[in-house]
Amino acid sequence: MRLTPGQHQMANDLIDLMNPVSPRAAGTVFDNRATMPNERIAAIRAPTLILHARDDTLQLFRNAEYAARTIPGARLVNFERGGHLLLAVEQPRIRALVAEHIARYTGS
Repeated sequence: MRLTPGQHQMANDLIDLMNPVSPRAAGTVFDNRATMPNERIAAIRAPTLILHARDDTLQLFRNAEYAARTIPGARLVNFERGGHLLLAVEQPRIRALVAEHIARYTGS
């Protein structure tokens, strides 16, 4: 996958913000093994847009699918590639999707 210079810089900035990862490693493992909190997620009433890459190995795609099934009216947009740096890899498309989502619910 080829990134533009801007996307490459954003990916590097995100990696810098996430490091060091070791203090969060146990939390990531827990997130991917824990039972999702049904009632709390089902109680979300805000318009919800879920953007997730299928190849994200830090937060598994099944968690996004679960949230989309459980949050009333949620919309899941999946990306085949992008991993945990989806924002950097798919920035133009994500910006458009978020702008569309906001406009849909605010009339903007």
